[in-house]
Amino acid sequence: MFHETIIAPATPVACSALAVLRMTGSQSVFISDKLLQLFSGKLLKNSASRTLHLAHLVDPSQKQEKIDELMVVKFLAPNSYTGEDLVEFHCHGSPVIVDFILEKTVELGASLAEPGEFTKRAFLLGKKDLMQAEAVADLIHSKSRSAAQRLVRQVGGDLSLRVRSAKDSLESLLLYLEAELDFSQEQIDFLSQNVYSEKLSKIISDLEALEASFKRSKSLSNDITLVFAGKPNVGKSSLFNAFLRKNRAIVSNVPGTTRDVVDAAIVFADRCVRLVDTAGLRETVDSVEKIGVQKTSEEVKKADVIFFVLSGSSFEEEDRVLWGKTLAEKSSGQRLFVLVNKKDCLQEDIAKSIQKMVAPFEPFFVSALNWDSLFELEEKLKFELRKDLSFDEDVFMLNQRQIDFVKEALTSLREALDLTLDFHQEILVTFLKEALESLSALLGEEYDKDILKKFFANFCIGK
Repeated sequence: MFHETIIAPATPVACSALAVLRMTGSQSVFISDKLLQLFSGKLLKNSASRTLHLAHLVDPSQKQEKIDELMVVKFLAPNSYTGEDLVEFHCHGSPVIVDFILEKTVELGASLAEPGEFTKRAFLLGKKDLMQAEAVADLIHSKSRSAAQRLVRQVGGDLSLRVRSAKDSLESLLLYLEAELDFSQEQIDFLSQNVYSEKLSKIISDLEALEASFKRSKSLSNDITLVFAGKPNVGKSSLFNAFLRKNRAIVSNVPGTTRDVVDAAIVFADRCVRLVDTAGLRETVDSVEKIGVQKTSEEVKKADVIFFVLSGSSFEEEDRVLWGKTLAEKSSGQRLFVLVNKKDCLQEDIAKSIQKMVAPFEPFFVSALNWDSLFELEEKLKFELRKDLSFDEDVFMLNQRQIDFVKEALTSLREALDLTLDFHQEILVTFLKEALESLSALLGEEYDKDILKKFFANFCIGK
């Protein structure tokens, strides 16, 4: 079906232990044999499919000069990711070696792959339906372990199977109704109103479960933003560094050291978490610091989790004002933790004042200096974040395109359910056909070439 053999890195091009490149197409094995000397002495074309080989990478233009020692995997059509002949190069991760393989394979007739072209070929050759292809992209960008677990099942076809089951049931129902229309003069009863309503209600119920999945799984699709907020010099940057396990933010005793947003990504509680250190919140005449304070306010509004940081060594009216403002602006979906830093120099009267002010919130007394009590705080945060992941196994990860087609199908089916067989059969058939078209588009059985091109363009190179 495809005339071009294509190649692309499947791993980021950077100095690393290993790099993986993929080449697919009818000439992939032929081109590989020009660049490889297998330790077995054989040619790759004479080896079996799905076999791994140790080889030297050689330069055919320089008297077979050895460039690298690598592993090569051969897959023959149709038993490969794309459904075509496919070769994977597992070489050392020098960008120079990766560039050499790309350069030489192109000289020998391959073309550089476009983003998503491997999965696009898998779709067009029937190895994956469109929902499985989408799951591949979503799995690559998954933001939690729970999302990854669900998406890998969708790559395997679990969600497609659910949609196809509803589509098959709808086709069967439509077949009965169209047959009854064709033989309307024969006075043959194919379906009673009760049986029709029962079958249609079951299809609607199955699709409504997918609609509910979309709503319930949205929290799995995004990373968590955790913002350290408070007045200057309470230890926000020190706590940020402690959570990050390295010195990312500048720390000093000078109030207002942090003037801009500093963020970093970590994996915490099986989720991707974006930690955000911010400028201290206070009134200021400094024009640069004002910008930092404004950015802090914006980050706090967007945060999923707010760490409101106070100092255990001082307590002022400014703290009360800032706490009141934080509570007033906190949205219902945000989680708020009160951290009292500098526990090592905590004064008893200050501790009581803070506890009284933040009640019913329970403050965490911590010390960024020696990490005292940080473990307890982390465990509490893990417990809270994992609450969002406590879903049934039956929850699927649908994207916006998919849920739009599910809703289209449901609209048509609900219209059909309101009609009776006796008086509205032809209109009813029209609604069922509309729903069937929506489910076919959902699976990618009907697609627009331009839309398909845009969809796969959002994939990474080499996938």
